[in-house]
Amino acid sequence: MDNSLVDALVEQVNLGLKSDNGFKPEAYKATIKEINETCGILLENHHISNRLRTLKRLYISIKDLLNASGFGWDSDRKMVVATDDVWAGYIASHPYAERMRGKHIDRWDDLTFIFGNEYAQGSFASTAYSSPISGKWHN
Repeated sequence: MDNSLVDALVEQVNLGLKSDNGFKPEAYKATIKEINETCGILLENHHISNRLRTLKRLYISIKDLLNASGFGWDSDRKMVVATDDVWAGYIASHPYAERMRGKHIDRWDDLTFIFGNEYAQGSFASTAYSSPISGKWHN
């Protein structure tokens, strides 16, 4: 269901149905319709909103790690990587980050596309199209 949700949200962003304040009402309507048809379930707006908040929190957690010194992104394993010492130091001051260690994030590029422009700040900020590690442009 998450894959269907992410696919639908990417489509809504591509259609221009997302503003700085979030998705427009018609985007929610189309997303709900798509997921209900694809997954054969009956979801409502609040279901999508709740899951969207969860995905946004995941995005922010990963983004925070990637912006911290010593962390990088392994595109083959699709996870945040760092040495054991870097992880230990970060987790000591950010205990929530332990759940991110070794966590496979299959749709990171799509989450960046969906949420990335909401958190871009400063000269080293990444956009929905650039990698926070390499600065390389993605399609």
